[in-house]
Amino acid sequence: MALKEELTPPTNGSLAKGEVGKEMYIVKTGLVEVMGGEGNTEVLATLTEGSVFGEISLLALSGGNRRTADVRSKGFSNLFILSKSDLNESIVHYPEAQEILKKKARYLMKQNAAREKKSNTDAEIIIGNPESTPETPRLVHTVMQVVPPNSGTARLLKYGSRKSSRIPQGGNKKKENTPEWINTAIAIVKRESPK
Repeated sequence: MALKEELTPPTNGSLAKGEVGKEMYIVKTGLVEVMGGEGNTEVLATLTEGSVFGEISLLALSGGNRRTADVRSKGFSNLFILSKSDLNESIVHYPEAQEILKKKARYLMKQNAAREKKSNTDAEIIIGNPESTPETPRLVHTVMQVVPPNSGTARLLKYGSRKSSRIPQGGNKKKENTPEWINTAIAIVKRESPK
C-alpha cells in the first residue's frame, strides 16, 4: 500500500463535488471541512486527525464514482492520499475492512440523499403575501394612547418618517398610502382618548 503525503493550504479545495474520485484521503494533522448546502457555504462536518474522506467515490457504490461533497482545508493540513488502485490491491486481502468501508459509504450516501431531498423541498417553498395584516404592536397602542393626537410623535406614527411624504402639521386627515395598522391604531386612540 503506497500512501502519499500532501500538505494542503487553507481554503484549498481538496475535493470538488461531482469530480471523478481517483483517491481517498486520511487526515494526518489539521482540520478539514466537508461543505454543503446552498452555494456550499454550510459546514456539514469537520474532520480531524485519523478521519477518512473521499472513500465513497472509490468504492463505486450504486455505480457512482463521483465525489459527493466539496472538501476544504481549514488552516494547513497534512493528508495521506491513497489511490484507487492501491486501495483495491490492499482491500482484497481484508474483506472485513472492505465491508466496513462499504457500510460507512452507504450510510453517508443516505445522509447526503436526505440532505439534498430536504434542500430541494425547502427550495420549492414560495413566500406569499400574508393572509391577514399583522396585529398592531402593543407598544404602538401604548404610545398612541399617551401622546396628544396632533403631536409630532402621533404624526410620525401615522405618516412615517420619510422626508418625501408631506406630513401635515395639524389635522387628522387620512392619507391614502398610510398603512392600515396605523389608521387602526389612530382610530383606537381617538376612540379611547378623553375629550
